[in-house]
Amino acid sequence: MKAYGQRVFDRVRGAMVKKEYLVLLGVSLALNILILRSLCCTDVDGIEYFRLAVNLADGKGLSLSIDEPFLPAAFRGPVYPAVLALFIKLFGTYKYIFVFQAILNTLTIFIIYKIIRRLAPNANPAITIFCLLLFSLQLIYYAPSLSTEVVNAFLCVTAFYLLLRKDIFYAGLIFGLAVLCRPENLFILLMVAIYLWKPRQTLTLIAGALLLVAPWMVRNYRAFGAVNDPALTACNLIAGISPVLNDPLYLEAFRHIRGYSSQEERDSYLIRARRAYLERWSAQPVKLFVMKVKFLGRSLLYGLEGFILGTDSAWSFHSTHRSLPLLLIRFLVMLLYGPVFFSIVLAGLLRPLRRKTILLAIPFAVMVGISIVAYVDHRHLTLSRVLLIPLFVLGLMSLLKRRAFVDAQSTTSA
Repeated sequence: MKAYGQRVFDRVRGAMVKKEYLVLLGVSLALNILILRSLCCTDVDGIEYFRLAVNLADGKGLSLSIDEPFLPAAFRGPVYPAVLALFIKLFGTYKYIFVFQAILNTLTIFIIYKIIRRLAPNANPAITIFCLLLFSLQLIYYAPSLSTEVVNAFLCVTAFYLLLRKDIFYAGLIFGLAVLCRPENLFILLMVAIYLWKPRQTLTLIAGALLLVAPWMVRNYRAFGAVNDPALTACNLIAGISPVLNDPLYLEAFRHIRGYSSQEERDSYLIRARRAYLERWSAQPVKLFVMKVKFLGRSLLYGLEGFILGTDSAWSFHSTHRSLPLLLIRFLVMLLYGPVFFSIVLAGLLRPLRRKTILLAIPFAVMVGISIVAYVDHRHLTLSRVLLIPLFVLGLMSLLKRRAFVDAQSTTSA
């Protein structure tokens, strides 16, 4: 009888879990489609990705060149252009990429939910799904965007889920794809490898990633004499110490990255860019540091900044057409996505302090570190913020339990 009761309980619980999954997948996909219909389609870095994809589809390699010679490029990783090239080959256009990204976003959110259930199996499903969807809006916004944010988030979230399951080698393979999608993932990979600490796990993770990344590094070394295009590094360093992105030294980088210069001109630019970077830090270290902290602070507060279209819109604090009700909503969103979100994330990180929870905070710590050294804006923080959502749920659970415990004590005392 006891065994029969247990089987019935397991079936009921399984049915409830499937219902949670269906609700999450359905609402998430609906939100993605709504954003597609409302905002489709935007090009964040679309021109360059389109050019790379067209050249790949035509068999001319990963190049930004419009005509011969098709010089190799490494300013953008090969994964996203390859996906675009595949759609161009199959359908004659890249436009279906946006539907693909909506589906990919849905899967990413589902995997995050699986991570939450793994870390907090007793979390209230309704509250968990609500919080997950609320703080995933910043990711959903990029569904109609020709940029790497959606694919990058899916790859990295999958890699971290595999890490939590102890599938280290497969996590390494997915990390390899993520590095080929966005270069900063290399630093995240290295920090995760160090954090694992156990030599066998660390080597397995690195080996899995290198199977995919090594050919890319060899190709770049043959083309540029380095594992990545040095002009890309110089470009991001200069952008990171410029108050605006119309710095002539920053803009000059794109001529070299796209192959419109000789090797001598390219080498001269690299020397000037590195010298300017060191000189600006040496001349005004405090002023530069304050500028970078302010810029990072804005990126953290404007978690939904992508929804605010145009500086002259009614949402803008500086617009002559600003609307007080909309400004109040924007302020509340900034408060929610900034201090409230990070305070509860911190509570989830510290109570209790576990290796699994710290693991999810590594990408955010890496991106904050990169923002101090080079260039990072609010969209580059999308992935690291999404991976903090499980910590937010843990923190919220901890706070709600504590409140319930206090209320129970008060009732008993009375």
